[in-house]
Amino acid sequence: MALLIYLAFGILFALLCASMAKSRNRSIGLWTVLGFFLGLFAVLILAIIGKDKDAPAAADPASAGTPALQPAKSNSNLDEIAKLKKLLDDGVLTRDEFDEQKRRLLQ
Repeated sequence: MALLIYLAFGILFALLCASMAKSRNRSIGLWTVLGFFLGLFAVLILAIIGKDKDAPAAADPASAGTPALQPAKSNSNLDEIAKLKKLLDDGVLTRDEFDEQKRRLLQ
C-alpha cells in the first residue's frame, strides 16, 4: 500500500515538474525524472531557479507565432551561414563581416 502511495505522489510531482519545466524553458525529461524521485524538493528547486535565460526567444512557439516544429540548431546555423555566403558573394557583406558572423554562429 505504501508503494502505491509513493508511486502516485511520484507521478503527480513528475507531471507538475514537467509542466513547470516546459513553461520555464528547462529540460522537460530531466525535471520529470527529478520530480518523480525528489518530489516536493524538485518542485521547490524548479520554482527557485526560474526561467532559463540562455534559451532562445523563439523557444515558445505560441508567443513567437512560429510553427511548433523548428529545425535543429545546427541546421539553422548552416542555413544562416549559407545565406551569409550568398550576401558575401553578392558584395553586400565584406569578408571581415562574413567571418565575424560565421564565428558567432559556430560558437
